[in-house]
Amino acid sequence: ASPAADVKKGQTVTVTYSGSKKVLGVKAEKKAKAPTLDNTTTAWADGSTYAVPAGGLTYSAAITVSGDVTLVLTDGETLTLNKGISLAEGATLTVEGEGTMNVNGTNGNTSSTVAGSGTLLLTSGTLNATGGNGADAVGTGSGITANAGGVAINGAVTVSGGTLTATGGNGGSITGQYRMNCKGGAGGAAISGALTINGGTVTTTNGTNGSVGSGCFDCTAGAGGAAAAGGVTDNR
Repeated sequence: ASPAADVKKGQTVTVTYSGSKKVLGVKAEKKAKAPTLDNTTTAWADGSTYAVPAGGLTYSAAITVSGDVTLVLTDGETLTLNKGISLAEGATLTVEGEGTMNVNGTNGNTSSTVAGSGTLLLTSGTLNATGGNGADAVGTGSGITANAGGVAINGAVTVSGGTLTATGGNGGSITGQYRMNCKGGAGGAAISGALTINGGTVTTTNGTNGSVGSGCFDCTAGAGGAAAAGGVTDNR
């Protein structure tokens, strides 16, 4: 028999054996460590397991996930993805460990928004997802449409443990006078798909709408981005 979960060094474990043969001893086996990420590994492929290195890691490029991938958030370390993460159709990214993961959509452009319909499964640790802010329409002129913000997590999210904070990006505003038919950029969603909550701690906040300054006619402020554009289902 063996314990149902991995244990840490120094922890006491009780093993119950119900067989008929005499037990001469119990051997502990050391679990192999997952390979650590570096910021050149942007395509996380099927069957891979990655761990956040000591000192944490920040990506300035978008991350794509295909197939079944496991990410271990090393305790006390932070992984930051500044151009979002996209989960391909059928992909599952299982996030475990006790560290922190920050995923940010891009501000004022949609470079982090790559269509994704896979699922991120949060089992433990802390995940903060923040949509990018929409750009403001500034200056003078007519018919200006500002850029939208990017999505942080492109796909669905299921939470079974840990802590998730999902915040939509803020919409862009219209500034300046003598403007006509201008639009502020929409805020990006924190999660493009559905959010399903089976456990853990979850906080969702939609982004705020932009504003329209005086002297602007037929202008529309950018809408705030959704925390989860595909809706929220709470099964707790």
